[in-house]
Amino acid sequence: MKLYTARLLFRVQKENSQTPDFDEQLIVVRASTAKEARNHLKVYASKESETFANKQGHLIHWIFEEVTALQELHFQNSIAFANSRTLEIIKKPEPHVLPQRINLN
Repeated sequence: MKLYTARLLFRVQKENSQTPDFDEQLIVVRASTAKEARNHLKVYASKESETFANKQGHLIHWIFEEVTALQELHFQNSIAFANSRTLEIIKKPEPHVLPQRINLN
């Protein structure tokens, strides 16, 4: 068996809103193949899809859209590397403050 990380995308449609929200879930799944992992995820996601009422009584539709990513985890020395991203830090120039005379009269 292998372990895979997956990202699932759900559309959240509110009864009183024309614009949907989206929810992305990061999930770890165990399967023999990527195809089997994808099938497990679709079964899970279909069970997660539901319609319910929020506190105000408005209907919320939680709808599975797709598996957006599926990646096998590879272990080395008991560590699995799942994801990495480099963030570039851009230093903003400091604002130039000019001294000003304040009249207290």
